[in-house]
Amino acid sequence: MDSLNTSSRFLRPEVRRLEARFGGISSMRISKLLINCSYMENLEHLHLERFSLIPYLPLLSLVLPKIKTLKLIACELTDEIGVHLKNAYLLESLSLAQNDCIEGSFLPDLKNLHELDISRCFQINDINYLSEFCINNSNLKKLNLMENS
Repeated sequence: MDSLNTSSRFLRPEVRRLEARFGGISSMRISKLLINCSYMENLEHLHLERFSLIPYLPLLSLVLPKIKTLKLIACELTDEIGVHLKNAYLLESLSLAQNDCIEGSFLPDLKNLHELDISRCFQINDINYLSEFCINNSNLKKLNLMENS
């Protein structure tokens, strides 16, 4: 996973699942990773952990239309992620765990999720956002709110 050049295995369109944690690849190469992901026609599951993703959200938006499972754990995200999640038409499972600056204002806009993990998102304290999210997601099977304020 240390090389992300254009001849790398990441350009294989048959890849369905990709996981990367800080240390596996350098944070400076995350933009190249996300660009490569946009060429993976079958990519359905994306798990990124411990990257500072705010500068790369527009690139992430290129990948989101085909993603079913998205885990962005401890990625220093804010509610700005909500603008980009609108492109995630097929999204069924979302984890934004351990993103301390998320307040949850975008939660009511999320639809058709089966799973949501917002554990350890300490700024989510408006019950109205969460209530409206639950109303809009009647197929919800799993909701993780552990260790929130």
